[in-house]
Amino acid sequence: MSQKEDEVARAASVASAMGGLREMAAVHKAQIEAKAREIYANERKGKVIPFEDQTEEQKDRWLKRGEAELDKAWAKLFSDD
Repeated sequence: MSQKEDEVARAASVASAMGGLREMAAVHKAQIEAKAREIYANERKGKVIPFEDQTEEQKDRWLKRGEAELDKAWAKLFSDD
């Protein structure tokens, strides 16, 4: 393989890996949002403002809580206990 072909193959490999990382990030973001919606619905029973109608600050707060809950679940899953 020539140097040029090797560089092209390496670039294609990196691009493929980046695409996979983007997909993983999108899935992780969707998981965080789903967890945030679940927490919100459980805590606000009967007084729910649709997630989409909340302010950005409210959404951010719920998304941070969702992310924290998922992080705890992942840590528990991979702990040695």
